[in-house]
Amino acid sequence: MKYYLLLLIPFIMSCEDSINLDVNKDLSIHYSFRDSSVPPRYHRSYDITITSTNAHIVVKSYGNKLADENYGVKKEDFNNLIEIINEAELVSGSVDAEPGCTGGTGESLIMKEEKIQVYKGTIDNCGGTTIPSSLGKIEKVVEAIKAFIPNLAELRK
Repeated sequence: MKYYLLLLIPFIMSCEDSINLDVNKDLSIHYSFRDSSVPPRYHRSYDITITSTNAHIVVKSYGNKLADENYGVKKEDFNNLIEIINEAELVSGSVDAEPGCTGGTGESLIMKEEKIQVYKGTIDNCGGTTIPSSLGKIEKVVEAIKAFIPNLAELRK
């Protein structure tokens, strides 16, 4: 029996706990979308940063700033976002593009609590990339983050 427990130790040590943010702490959520390599008139990359009081978006096309806007954040909406994040069972990690795939888009999600990074997830979308469930419900969190920017589709035009 002792030997079976010894075999489990590396497995237990390699498992990461999902994050659990404390809404009463200084929190920052940063989502970044990197567009694929397309002509400048179609290329739209953007960064969204959300705090308890502000949602900030910057949209760029190959480094040229096209939009830089701020939106107030209601406490209730922020608390709902933190609840969605905590229920998403997020575990830091990355998803690489399929071997041999070139181009595609990229996404990253970074969360800080009291200015200390507590989560980082990166995804290279190319060739039918799928996000493993072991990283949590990232799509649900990204959808909730984008909802803080009421005119996101317009800003990306």
